[in-house]
Amino acid sequence: MEHLPPEIVDEVPLDLFGILTALPTGTTRLPWDGPSVRILEHRAHSVGHAALLVEDSRVLVAGDMLSDVLVPMLDLDGDDPVGDYLAALGERPART
Repeated sequence: MEHLPPEIVDEVPLDLFGILTALPTGTTRLPWDGPSVRILEHRAHSVGHAALLVEDSRVLVAGDMLSDVLVPMLDLDGDDPVGDYLAALGERPART
């Protein structure tokens, strides 16, 4: 909560926060019986942040990374927070 701007802190629902189970490291596909979904891991917000690509319908689920309501919350602990965000958007190559 300390990274959220005070003016929106009451508008961000946190009732599901902490009850999710993380996928194993290195998982590249969503393990379910639905359509094929590729996991695109990047460092837009933090290590392990990801977008989902529903391949057959060519739909990208980027969550709040492309929000027109919330400002991007960069990984301020990273070496290059803005660069990581731009790389995740495809604006520049990711660091190796």
